Amino acid sequence: MPLNTHVLMIVMTTLAGGDLSAAFVGTETLPECRERLERVRLIINDGAAKGGPRIAGSGCFTSAERFSDFSHGQSNDEPIQHYRIVLSGENAAVIRHDGAEACRRAIAAAPAAGEQHCAQSRQTLRENAR
Repeated sequence: MPLNTHVLMIVMTTLAGGDLSAAFVGTETLPECRERLERVRLIINDGAAKGGPRIAGSGCFTSAERFSDFSHGQSNDEPIQHYRIVLSGENAAVIRHDGAEACRRAIAAAPAAGEQHCAQSRQTLRENAR
């Protein structure tokens, strides 16, 4: 793994209006990430069968970005962050934007190799993570 990177679990779910929500969890190793991701998928898929959000994409990636801890009970008072998630093979980059429209413009202006998604999250990027 390159210097200053770690394994980042990314789980994107579809919101009612069609937008994406993302959750980020840093893990020590790829096997740990995959094991935890499988448990998360089972929980989300069970909830989706009962009308909850559906998984739009998920995986374990090498990334330099680190996030505040994920919490199921995050307050709705926490500000919504908007991120462009760039997935290229086993690597992920997550870039903060000032809003959903700014994220969509960034994707249109700079097509990248791999997949790009705009998603919102209540998690924040940790400063000086790189």
